[in-house]
Amino acid sequence: MDDSDKADVDSTRAVQNFESTLQFDGIRYTVKLPWLKDDAQLPNNYHHALRRLQQIERSLKNDPRRAVHYERGMQEYLEEDFVEEVTDKTGSPGRIWYLPQHAITTKCRIVFDGSAQYGGAALNQHLDVGPALQNDLVKVLLRFQRFRIGLQADISKMFLQIGLNEQYRDVC
Repeated sequence: MDDSDKADVDSTRAVQNFESTLQFDGIRYTVKLPWLKDDAQLPNNYHHALRRLQQIERSLKNDPRRAVHYERGMQEYLEEDFVEEVTDKTGSPGRIWYLPQHAITTKCRIVFDGSAQYGGAALNQHLDVGPALQNDLVKVLLRFQRFRIGLQADISKMFLQIGLNEQYRDVC
């Protein structure tokens, strides 16, 4: 099996896993994390994520306007159930991962960092990325120009509409 055949098999497996774990509760879709290995072990990165949060807080103290935007953004995430407050810090050893965050300054928004390294591990290293599903931008632009009327949509919070299955929330 050459590399392209392996990539096709991996992509097919990732899509099948996604489709088999996708659920709709009448309000929002939820999915399970696409682990590369079911027994993947993660170090508890609580203190690392806490340090990152403290760095954000320090930088926001120097920029009150950005701090207000960041606080509003986090409050909105809580109200919309995009995130939840962690009250119980216990969980399955090797399956607890606190997702560090940082602020993007161009338009203040909160970004969770699955690539953040701690103890030689990162959450993204243990997840199957699946196939690239984005359409070729050139083809999209050519199709868009083909007709007199074009449609557009605001998808700025599209990914936030997909929830994480409850059994996987200790990982994030």
